[in-house]
Amino acid sequence: MRATTGRLCRAFLLTFFLAIAGSVIAVKQHDFKKCHQSSFCHRNRQLADRAAEAPKWTAPYALNPATIAVDSGVLTGIVLKSLNGGAETVELPLTVSFLASGVARVTLDEKKRQLGQIELSNDRIRKERYNEAEKWTIVGGLDADTSIDSSAIFANDEITVVKYGPAKNFEAVITHSPFSLKFMRDGEEQIVLNDRGLFNMEHWRPRDSTPEEGVDQHGLFDESFSGKSDTKPRGPESVGLDISFIGYDHVFGIPEHASPLSLRETRGGGDGAYDEPYRLYNLDVFEYEFDSPMSLYGAIPFMQAHKKGGDVAVFWLNGAETWIDVVKKRTERTTTQTHWFSESGLLDVFVFLGPTAEENIKSYSQLTGTTALPQTFSIAYHQCRWNYLSQDDVAQVDAKFDEHDIPYDVIWLDVEHTDGKRYLTWDEANFPEPEKMLEALDKKQRKLVNIVDPHIKKDDNYHVYQGAKENDVIVKDNNGNNYEGWCWPGSSVWVDFFKPKAVEWWKSLMTYDAYKGSAKNLYVWNDMNEPAVFSGPEITMPKDNIHEGGWEHRDVHNINGMVFHNATALALMNRDGDKPLRPFILTRSFFAGTQRISASWTGDNLGNWDHLAVSIPMVLSNGIAGMTFTGADVGGFFGNPSPELLARWYQVGAFYPFFRAHAHIDTKRREPWLAGEPWTGYMKEAIRGRYRLLPTWYTAFRRASVDGMPVLRPMYLAFPDVEEGFGVDDQFFLGDSGILAKPVTKEGHDSVSVWLGDEQPYYDYSNYDVHQGKGQTTVYAPIDKTPMLIQGGNIFVRRDRPRRSSPAMKYDPFTLVVALDKDGNAKGRFYLDDGETFDYTKGGYIERTFTFDGKKATLRSDSLNDAAPGEFLKDMERVRVEKVIIVGANGQQLGQVHSVDVLQGGKKWETEVEYVKSGDGKVGVLTVRDPAVTITEDWTLQLRVVLSDRSVTSLAVGPWGKSIHLHQQPTPSTNTGMSSAEDFSPSWKGSQGAAGLGASSEGSREENNESGVPAGYKLDHGKPSLGDKVAGTLSKIEGKIRGMFEKFALAKHVHTAHASPRVKTPRRPPGLQLKAPGEVTHMLGRETRAIECLRSGQPKRSHTEAEEENKDEVELEVYDTDTNANAMITREEPKKQPKMSFETPATPRTKRPESRSSAGKISASSSSNSQGSSRGSNDSSSFPLHYKHESHPKPPQKTGDPDIDNDRSLPPPVNMHTLPHMGKKVMSAGKDGMEDTIDGGLDLMGQRKGRELRTWVRVTLTIGALAYRAFVAIVFFVSGVWCTCMRFGFETNGGS
Repeated sequence: MRATTGRLCRAFLLTFFLAIAGSVIAVKQHDFKKCHQSSFCHRNRQLADRAAEAPKWTAPYALNPATIAVDSGVLTGIVLKSLNGGAETVELPLTVSFLASGVARVTLDEKKRQLGQIELSNDRIRKERYNEAEKWTIVGGLDADTSIDSSAIFANDEITVVKYGPAKNFEAVITHSPFSLKFMRDGEEQIVLNDRGLFNMEHWRPRDSTPEEGVDQHGLFDESFSGKSDTKPRGPESVGLDISFIGYDHVFGIPEHASPLSLRETRGGGDGAYDEPYRLYNLDVFEYEFDSPMSLYGAIPFMQAHKKGGDVAVFWLNGAETWIDVVKKRTERTTTQTHWFSESGLLDVFVFLGPTAEENIKSYSQLTGTTALPQTFSIAYHQCRWNYLSQDDVAQVDAKFDEHDIPYDVIWLDVEHTDGKRYLTWDEANFPEPEKMLEALDKKQRKLVNIVDPHIKKDDNYHVYQGAKENDVIVKDNNGNNYEGWCWPGSSVWVDFFKPKAVEWWKSLMTYDAYKGSAKNLYVWNDMNEPAVFSGPEITMPKDNIHEGGWEHRDVHNINGMVFHNATALALMNRDGDKPLRPFILTRSFFAGTQRISASWTGDNLGNWDHLAVSIPMVLSNGIAGMTFTGADVGGFFGNPSPELLARWYQVGAFYPFFRAHAHIDTKRREPWLAGEPWTGYMKEAIRGRYRLLPTWYTAFRRASVDGMPVLRPMYLAFPDVEEGFGVDDQFFLGDSGILAKPVTKEGHDSVSVWLGDEQPYYDYSNYDVHQGKGQTTVYAPIDKTPMLIQGGNIFVRRDRPRRSSPAMKYDPFTLVVALDKDGNAKGRFYLDDGETFDYTKGGYIERTFTFDGKKATLRSDSLNDAAPGEFLKDMERVRVEKVIIVGANGQQLGQVHSVDVLQGGKKWETEVEYVKSGDGKVGVLTVRDPAVTITEDWTLQLRVVLSDRSVTSLAVGPWGKSIHLHQQPTPSTNTGMSSAEDFSPSWKGSQGAAGLGASSEGSREENNESGVPAGYKLDHGKPSLGDKVAGTLSKIEGKIRGMFEKFALAKHVHTAHASPRVKTPRRPPGLQLKAPGEVTHMLGRETRAIECLRSGQPKRSHTEAEEENKDEVELEVYDTDTNANAMITREEPKKQPKMSFETPATPRTKRPESRSSAGKISASSSSNSQGSSRGSNDSSSFPLHYKHESHPKPPQKTGDPDIDNDRSLPPPVNMHTLPHMGKKVMSAGKDGMEDTIDGGLDLMGQRKGRELRTWVRVTLTIGALAYRAFVAIVFFVSGVWCTCMRFGFETNGGS
């Protein structure tokens, strides 16, 4: 009976709410005030109009110079407001604090209110202006600069000047009458307060007082809106001030608004200007408009002004309703004039003089706090809708993600999971065993988030309501009674979290014992906390409600939501006792300081292209105001987006700092798999792309938690001196990674125009094609691709193995992507901790810099953590770097690197490299496979470079780049096809210097230099040393043996389903072998479509038409990890092909066909997958192949590793020796029609196993190789260490 009644109530309330909110079309404008309907806004705008129309306007405010005093960096005085032509004055105490950080704080109060010398009609209300905003918002940075003394101050009867700032290059010039403050940097005006004389502090007056001249009397003591009255027991008390940014055309910030990043004019502007001020008043705006200055859910009164050569900012510390007008005065230089006015409180303004935007953001973060370092799971993908209906529904959605191999970390439950909208309870009919549901999610290392709103159902049988009454923690109405309003549960009350007692009580409700069915993997969503009150004015709480301390709700409205999620965060940490986990809370309402506590999202957006586009500047605007952990509902909360829109939204959402899909209860279900192919594949790839880059995202969040820099950087932050980029707000950088993204936000578009702010090379993320040159460049963006570029000069980190959730990636290896700048250099940073506890505050983290030095040809990794190794570092000792991808444009000699020396922990070893070119042929990509370095220790990779292409030369650079050795070598014989850099003649010692990757071999070689020595190097044609002779002899012997082995080697090629030809120079006799493409994703083969065969050292050969007609088929039986089956891949080869090319030009990328039959067959002719769908590694471009792919079912296998066996997102591991159909397949190639039997394999760690050749060719090769290596070992033993150094070109201990 109770369940039935509950359902009827829910149906009634839903119908009631929809009747109030209206249909899913657009916001109801009449529910929310315009400026003329808000009396204090109307009065302050009237003042601005009178000032503009007056022939000569003089503000009635003056600083009494006799009251000025300066002590310990704080200036005080009294500003007098003249009334009735000077017959009366009102005293306004002034305080200007010069902080040690270089920030100035200006505060003005009203003396009569401050001293309580006024009479109020309601004695429950405080007499002072609200002065506790600092208590909830400011956490540091208030120390005054005590070094300011009399020598820094100049004063006369007209002005007072104070020099301040770390370098004493800032000045505050206070004009006494009319009162104004001018802030200067390096002698130039930057910000002026009261520049236009619009300062206005409405003083206290009795209701029957004489009206102030020129002031509209409407709404001074009471007003109403939509039939709801607002009593004003303190009378008019608004505060207004004009702030001019001298010489600044662009201003940013003051979120939250669905509008462009660069703020538009609101009065008297041209095209695109608004006719309403920007409003900051947290509201539940259902179906909000885009491109509008109206209020939304959050309010941060922080504004930056930016120009070439400088940046300034102001922070208006006020929690009441606030409006801001923006006007741009254009003369010889543009000045942006802003006008701020709040309904109540102090005038409290912080002034930041930079000089850079980064410094201003850092100073602001010192005051209000930085973004809390989140748990790793919270920056992964979240799946939500209103509502998942039952425990079974949750289990089915969870299973479907695994079935479709789509990673996710968190599933969410909206209001329907509760018992009749009673928060902190469960609907027993649909969620009978929440503990088991949470346990099932925890086994897959996934989380659940439940909604907990601030309204409490008025029900005497509801324990939360009972506790709120008993503890007297309910917000009061203006008569002092518990306030009751209407929200989701019906009649409700609201907890007053400004009361310390309320916070302690709330903490007790969220312990595991009190919140039945909760667990460690359950987190909280605080919605509706503006607060939303369906029966209130503007769908919120009446302004004359009373909070703790006698403050009216009008004083604290914008702060109210923050104190609620602050209490929730404390409760989540409290439930785990002495070892708390970092809390995760999502809030809709926010204020300055929320970033310390919670993530946020942009609320009830619409599922259309306009809202997709505006979400980017909204997220950027939040970020520069400190609220960087923000996102928008992927797909839109309202409506049913088309498959194209949904796919594009996932691509955008993958770049929201907070990445969550969410939808209204009336929308169609839209989990990614419901769209069907190819759309599901596009969404899946966008989500996987986010997971690959989680290390880079986490590193960006680390910096945000340290100095406040936003996770997503707008162009004006990235290029502060390039004016063309100041207004660009549809593209952004991801932290310091150099990844520049500009997602597609327009229907039907398959390309975007990306603005580049410098002359560095920008490499396409998917295929490494290069874009270079300041200005606009076009990036191809088919539906399966997110337009992303990598700025040269950066190094970032990713993890390429797809897992079901982010915690499952904990021990996965890393891939480094090194994008060289035009000088051949790059740098980056990487941060890692346990991702959930606070141990990082005690040194439990890894933070490293990566530096690639093009002159020294080295890549270094150095630690930034000086703390003693702890448990976390020990736990990470087995985590390694499995691949380094170095990308460089033409002119950088990556193609001449033949091997890499690795140094870590006092040990040295050598590893191999592979080189390819991008599809456009302008970029070289060098891949260092499995250097086997760990992430817990410093290491160095030393590239060994071949300098000349005409006379092949091997270069080895010492660890300090002080000396080189040039080894001259004849051009490789086309008969043998060998090009190993080990085959060199006796060397000559070169002059001291450092060669590297910064210039091409052509450009660095003198034309008249027959030896091919680069410019800047000199050859000493003296007698070769003993070491040179030994090295030369060894080289000749090796060359002859290799030449003999070559006679028996098969024709070899390098290709994958998505890679262009590679050149590989293994330090073993070349042969045919099987390996996984990329080695990063081979065990997670749902990313990887094919194996690759290796080719090395074959001379180039062109194919004639006759040869193309005469072909053999080369067949390889491989394991298809997409279908868990064996498969046959056939490549057509020219029959007459005695020699292969050492380097084959790559072909342009083409789109990979997506068709798959029910039998599991794939057809791909002359094409490969577009990198936008990113199957496998991203280190190369396409290569045309002819495949016949036939699948044969094969059961999965167990590995013994529970992490892998239990992860259904992984295919079974491949072991060539346990698959009866994998080996022993005959391969034909070359004109001789030789046959060879192959038996190769893959193992879990990505190491290639040896091939067991059962023919006499294998036996001969093996014996020859052993004999050769034994001979080399004997000679090297006799030659000694010195000869060895000469042989390999190392420089050890300062000698060579």
